[in-house]
Amino acid sequence: MYSTLEFAELVCERLKQENPQMKFIFSVRNPLKRIESSYREFHHSGPHYAVNAPFGLGRAIAELPALLDDSHYWARIQPFREHFSDEQIMVVFLEDLQRDPAIELARCYEFLGVDTAFQNPSAGAQLNSRDEKFYDTRLLRLLRTNRFTGFKLAKISVPRQNELFSRLGLRQKFAKSLQWEDTSKADTVNALRQDVQQFLAFYGKPADYWPEFV
Repeated sequence: MYSTLEFAELVCERLKQENPQMKFIFSVRNPLKRIESSYREFHHSGPHYAVNAPFGLGRAIAELPALLDDSHYWARIQPFREHFSDEQIMVVFLEDLQRDPAIELARCYEFLGVDTAFQNPSAGAQLNSRDEKFYDTRLLRLLRTNRFTGFKLAKISVPRQNELFSRLGLRQKFAKSLQWEDTSKADTVNALRQDVQQFLAFYGKPADYWPEFV
């Protein structure tokens, strides 16, 4: 949230005032995977915020601009680079963290100036997994948007909704990989390619680190 298009400039101005020596660790992943993860989160958390996330990645990207806007990593990190030095900013690539969490965490500890020998007992654990995310079936979405039933559903706590509606088959988990429409994926890659290449080059990664964006 701190680095989103909507809030980054304001965040950086306030942080500069409060703590000009602050250090930042940005965790990034393949932008296509980030969009997929955000798509799942929009569906999972939608009932908390009365957001009916669109079905399908292409439609979601068209109707939820943040999915694409906040995947422009090079653009999103610029407000921080403008207010703070590059020595205060570290970028961690999720792919590296998954491959060797001990090494990446040691790098983070060294950057922060704390004990690099510390062994984190949760290193390597997969938290906030896609398998924990729920989405509405189209029937449940119809009930949510119906003026006679929507307000009644909104009175039920979201954990209770997940429990109740999953039993009824109306709220399901993302058990399968998301499917991209060919045109939507190509448009997304084209929209992000230049930003991705600038970001990878600046932070010392090869151009094919995320091969879709070569």
